[in-house]
Amino acid sequence: MAYSMKDMGQDPAYARFLGATVGEDMRETKVTVMSMLARLDIDPWLEAAKLAAMPGSSARRRLDAVIARFTDVETPASGRGKVVSGLLDLLPKT
Repeated sequence: MAYSMKDMGQDPAYARFLGATVGEDMRETKVTVMSMLARLDIDPWLEAAKLAAMPGSSARRRLDAVIARFTDVETPASGRGKVVSGLLDLLPKT
């Protein structure tokens, strides 16, 4: 029996957000939101669902804090707001 992404709790509505690039790591490898969250031991699909369900300001603070913790990609604090806004725009509106 074949399972769909939705059957496994992986809503395809979050694919654009999770597949978006956060930046490049030290090996010049593009890092996606999904790989960033996985490297931080955060379930990507669950986190995407939580962020999508939050009011904008709460989601912005939460994602900003996650990116601030992620040191594999250098994201200066001054540029993080733009990155966070762009990523949150990719989430489905719930």
